[in-house]
Amino acid sequence: ALGVKTLDIGVPTFGMHSIRELAGSQDAYLLSKALTQFFR
Repeated sequence: ALGVKTLDIGVPTFGMHSIRELAGSQDAYLLSKALTQFFR
């Protein structure tokens, strides 16, 4: 272990890696807005 603190943040999906994987069309945009406010 390097002792580097990290965090994996991404848009959640339903049924990841299946043939019917679902995600909202605005999820990436809304995640960017949330992260912008969080890191202000």
